[in-house]
Amino acid sequence: MTTPQTEIATINAKIAELRTLWHDLAAKGKHAEAVGVENEIAGLERAVARYEIQAKAEGAERKRQQAVSAAESTLKQIEAHKVARAELEAVVVEIEEAAKAVDAAMARLQPAFTKCAASWPSWQKFKDTEQQQAYDAELGADKYPRFDALRLRLRLPVVLAILSHRGNRGLAEILNAADARF
Repeated sequence: MTTPQTEIATINAKIAELRTLWHDLAAKGKHAEAVGVENEIAGLERAVARYEIQAKAEGAERKRQQAVSAAESTLKQIEAHKVARAELEAVVVEIEEAAKAVDAAMARLQPAFTKCAASWPSWQKFKDTEQQQAYDAELGADKYPRFDALRLRLRLPVVLAILSHRGNRGLAEILNAADARF
C-alpha cells in the first residue's frame, strides 16, 4: 500500500518530466502536442492536490487518534490514582484510630502507675513474737510474694522510640508533597 506522500513524490517526478517535455515541444513549435502535455500536467497537479488533502486528513486523524490514546492512558492513570488515594486514605484513618487508642492508653498510664505504686503492700513487723507468728501464719504462702519486674524502663522507651521513628521517618516529605499536590 502506498502512502499519499509516496504518490505525491511519484507524481511530482512525472510532472517534472512532462514540463521538460513541454518545453521541448514548445521550443520545436509543436503547440498541439504541448497543449496535450499541458493538460496532462494540470491533471497530475490536481491529483497532487487531492493527495495532499488526503495526507492532511490522514495526518489530522493520526493526531486525533494519538490524543484519544493519550486520553485513554490518562483515564487509566486517574483510575489507578483513585485506588491509590483510597488506600492512602484508609491507612491515614487507621493511623488516626491507632493514635486515638495510643492517646487513650497513655492517658490511663499515669493513673494505673499511681494505683500500682499506692497498692504496694507493706508488711507489718510486730515486737511481740506471738503477734508476728499469727501475722505470718495468716499470710501463709503470700508472706513475701515475688513480683517480677515490669521492666517499664525498657518497654515504654521502645514504644516511644517506635512512635517517634515512624512519625519522623518520611512523614515530613509525605506531608509537604501530599498537601501541595493532593
